Amino acid sequence: MRLALGLLLALIPVFALNLKPATYRVSWGEVTYRARTVLSAWTGRNKAISGAVTLSQAGVLGGKLCVDLSAWDSGNALRDAHTRKMFRVERYPEACFVPRSLALLRTGRLTVVGDLFLNGQKGPWTLSGTLQEDSGKVSLSLEGYLSLGKWRLKPPRLLGLEVEDRVDVEIDLELEEIH
Repeated sequence: MRLALGLLLALIPVFALNLKPATYRVSWGEVTYRARTVLSAWTGRNKAISGAVTLSQAGVLGGKLCVDLSAWDSGNALRDAHTRKMFRVERYPEACFVPRSLALLRTGRLTVVGDLFLNGQKGPWTLSGTLQEDSGKVSLSLEGYLSLGKWRLKPPRLLGLEVEDRVDVEIDLELEEIH
């Protein structure tokens, strides 16, 4: 996904966020997905998130955030087994996001652009959301979506109903500054 030229022109430098250049580790996190078939919709959650993010003096974003793909909980054991099979967790046990840039939009929302490593593939991924900073702790609430086909994931199918290609994703993180 690429940002349109008009959107790029609307970006305010990362320093407008007043974030202290530092390394921040994940102290808590949760990824939520929303998937659908033509007859139903459901939500799954995963709290097995690890990693760290670094913001340099120059405003460069780095680090790596990973989620254990075997830890999904939708409240339905069969659905969760199908999810693990789709992700091929025996071969690719985690998905990782490597952020490259962070920008604050005039609306007060932010955009994070980076690379997602999923199912043996690497590709650009853009998330948008909000950020709050307080005494060395940062709370991020981000949202985006995945196209299962783009990542060469075979959508689960049950009784002739296939999971739709688009899966909405929300990521909530609490980050603590590493001293």
